[in-house]
Amino acid sequence: MTRLFLSALSGALLACAFPPHAIFPLALCGLIPLLIAARDAPIAARLTYGFTCGVAFHICAFWWLAPTIQRLQVANVAIGVPASVAFSAYQGLQLGIFAMVVSSGSMSGALATSSGWVIIEAIYPKILPWYLGDPLGSSPILRQLADLTGVQGLSFFSLLINALLAQAITRHGRSAVARLGAVGLLIAAASAYGNHAGTIWDSVSESHNVHVAIVQGGISASTVPLDFASLNDNLWTTHERLSLAGPVPEDSGLRLTVWPETSVRSYLDEDNDDRRRAESLARRLNHAVLIGALDRSDDGLVEFNTAYLFGPDGNHQKYRKTVLVPFGEYVPAAMLFQFAPQWRVTGRFSPGEDRPLMALTDVVRFATLICFEAAWTGSYLDQVRNGAGLLVNVSDDSWFQSEAEAQAHLNATRLRAVELRRWLVRATDSGISAVIDPEGEIVASMGWGEVGVLRTMLVTDTRLSTFARSGNWLLTISSAHFALLFLRALAFAGRRT
Repeated sequence: MTRLFLSALSGALLACAFPPHAIFPLALCGLIPLLIAARDAPIAARLTYGFTCGVAFHICAFWWLAPTIQRLQVANVAIGVPASVAFSAYQGLQLGIFAMVVSSGSMSGALATSSGWVIIEAIYPKILPWYLGDPLGSSPILRQLADLTGVQGLSFFSLLINALLAQAITRHGRSAVARLGAVGLLIAAASAYGNHAGTIWDSVSESHNVHVAIVQGGISASTVPLDFASLNDNLWTTHERLSLAGPVPEDSGLRLTVWPETSVRSYLDEDNDDRRRAESLARRLNHAVLIGALDRSDDGLVEFNTAYLFGPDGNHQKYRKTVLVPFGEYVPAAMLFQFAPQWRVTGRFSPGEDRPLMALTDVVRFATLICFEAAWTGSYLDQVRNGAGLLVNVSDDSWFQSEAEAQAHLNATRLRAVELRRWLVRATDSGISAVIDPEGEIVASMGWGEVGVLRTMLVTDTRLSTFARSGNWLLTISSAHFALLFLRALAFAGRRT
């Protein structure tokens, strides 16, 4: 019973590292009770302890999921609570699997445990993405490691600190001191790099200024309309008015206005009044406008969640969302779920096939991702390698019921800027819209529920960080490490027989 309590405590502590509490040091120590509980326990017991920790974490960190499901399903607590409990159980299994690979109390065991976490974190099929390293996005110094390894490097670092501290607690004398010393050296080294890394990216040899206006209308196409035509007209009128109201920058540079995901419910690739309205707006502004809207197949049976870039010359470009939200935009393995025909999703969506760049000019291009696509590590990687100098994320967060959910979504996206050393522009209809610099600092934001325009000037950059050049090399090394440990265990078992 004591070990179960420690496991549940770990889950609660880890949840407090994430928004809304965002006590990031807990990511470095929150798993200590679980690691102590799993130490020397049978494999089945480890699974139980890890699962307990995982369920407690997801219930505490994703407490807002039940009312969100209720809103999506236009239903009562009878659907929201069971669905959120099932979500917590499924995603909590990730920590159960992890607990089974927790290694012995040696320092090499701490490294093996950290490698195991990196592998499981990468391959476990989550419904909503999160990384153990996400909370370190709140640390101006420690988050800089992400440009070397991606957020999974922060996860590895966090787990290694947890493992060494757990070992120090369960040992005495020189052994405990050695582990505390190792923790001190790791934090000192990470801090030294973090203090130095930002200066490398302070200046850009070849860059372009881009004046960005982020429109936060406070009206969402996710609202269940009594009159769809009236809703769509209201969406257009609100976003259009805000776009035209602001001052024009006096200095030179490119300009871009960004509307959120599905800021209008229109098929803008078709010859209709809404498309002509978008083209007219770009001409009146005399610069490009990015609009979240819809696209569909020729037969009209399939929809695509799409972002369109309309230029003042009348041409447009588009990006179709490639990674859909399970149970939000589609039901995975729908044939296996009896409730699937009754489960409400936001459209008849299918994923797009590629991730083209949006071009402001022949040389200034940016990468666009929609909603939770940007929460996955490396999600912008190919676009940056192809020349994207700026990152844009458009989202519809109005399904959320509280600011805590919006904070969690922003926190999950923030580290993409550090990983790739690019400015990141985030536009949401209900907040939190934000501008994040290449060091992960939120330099401007518009709060939950506000209506207005967030204006800022940023600088494009086409240099590649270590992570941009090498990708998730840490996962490769962790996999090789675990493979060697497995082969060594087989060889040892062979000698014993």
